[in-house]
Amino acid sequence: MCALEWCGVQLGGIFEVFKPAKHSHQKRLLPTEPKEGYIPAITCTTQNNGIACYMPKEGALVLENMISVGANGDAPAFYQPREFTLLQDCYALKFKGKELNRLQYLFLVVCLNKVLAKFNWNNKSGWAKVSQEKILLPFAKNGEIAFEVIEVFIRELQAERLRELQAYLKVTGLEDTMLTPEEKHALNIFTNYFVWKSGGGGGGGEPLTWQEFKIGALFDIKTPKRKFDANKVRFCVGGYPYVARGATNNGIRGNIEADPIFLNNAPSISFGQDTATIFYQDKPYFTGDKIKIFTLKEGRLERHRALFFIASMRKAFSSFSWGSTSFKQSLLENIPFKLPTHKDGTIAYDLMENFIKVLEKQQIERVMALWDQKLNAYDKVLSTPLKPV
Repeated sequence: MCALEWCGVQLGGIFEVFKPAKHSHQKRLLPTEPKEGYIPAITCTTQNNGIACYMPKEGALVLENMISVGANGDAPAFYQPREFTLLQDCYALKFKGKELNRLQYLFLVVCLNKVLAKFNWNNKSGWAKVSQEKILLPFAKNGEIAFEVIEVFIRELQAERLRELQAYLKVTGLEDTMLTPEEKHALNIFTNYFVWKSGGGGGGGEPLTWQEFKIGALFDIKTPKRKFDANKVRFCVGGYPYVARGATNNGIRGNIEADPIFLNNAPSISFGQDTATIFYQDKPYFTGDKIKIFTLKEGRLERHRALFFIASMRKAFSSFSWGSTSFKQSLLENIPFKLPTHKDGTIAYDLMENFIKVLEKQQIERVMALWDQKLNAYDKVLSTPLKPV
C-alpha cells in the first residue's frame, strides 16, 4: 500500500447519493425487531449499524450494498450489505461507475468516518458539506483506484486480527468455553423467560421477574472533573484514554497526557449526553464535552454486571431521538430501566453476571468455529500473486 500513489479524492466525485423518500411512517410506531415483509430502516444513530427500526418493504426505497451516513453530526457511517431503506436524518452513498464488494466498501467507510469526525450536532454532516470533503485513496499506474490492492490489504488485516485473537484467548484462558454450573443455571432461567415471552410457554424452573429502577437510584451521576476540548488535545502513545461521544472503540478517541488530578474514576460508565453512547470504562480516563460519569452507589461495578446494566440502559434510551437536548442530569436520574430480581426483590446480580459470561463464551465459540475456515481462505487468497498495478 505504501508503494502506491495516494491522491485526495472529493467525495462528491466518487459517490452517488440517495436521500430518504417520502413516507408516512413514524419511528415510534415501527417495530424494532425483524419482521416478515419489513426491511431495516436507517436513521442517524450510533448503534446497531445505523438500524433504528424496520419499515414495510412495499412502497419503500429499497437499497443494498451501500454506505449509510447519519446527517445530524456524531453518528458514523456504516456499510449496509443487505436490503435497507432510509427513515430520516440520513442518506446513502453508492460508488459511481463500479460495483464494489464488502471489503472495498469497508475501506471507504473507514476513510469516510475520518471525515465525519469533524462534524457534530452544531455542524451537521449533510451531504452538501460532506460531498466537498476529500479522502486519500491509493491509485494504480493506470490512474484508477487500486481496489484490488485495497481488498487484499483488508484481508491481511482480518487475518492478522484473527491470529491476534487466537493468541489473546489462549493467553487469557478464554478459549475454555465450558459453562460452569452457575452459568448453566443462569442460561436456563433466561432461556425459559425468553421462550415464555415469545409465547412458547414456560420451561419450568426458577421464574425470572423484572423490576424498574431509576438510574439515579443505583448510580451517582457526575460531571467530569475537567472537559478537554477535542480540537485542542494531542494524542500520544502513552498517557490515559480520552473518552468522547463516539460510538466506536468504547468511546475512546485515543490517549492523551494531562494532569492526573483530572482523571475520572474507574470502574465507571461513560455516557454521551447528546448521543446516548454508553460504555464501561475499566481504567481512569479523561473526557471531552457533554459526558456524564455513572458510578455505582453500592458495591463494585464488575465488568459483566456493568455490561448488563448498559444493555438495559441502551434499551431505555432507544425511544429518545438522537441529538436530544434533554439528557441533562435531572432527566438522567429519573430514567427507568429494567433489571432481573430475586423473589425477595433484590437485584439478581449473580444471574446478570453469569448470563453475560455465557454470552461471551458463546460468541467466542462462534469465532473459534469460524477462524480456521477464514484463515485458510485468507491464506489461499494472500498466496495468489497480485497483477501488477
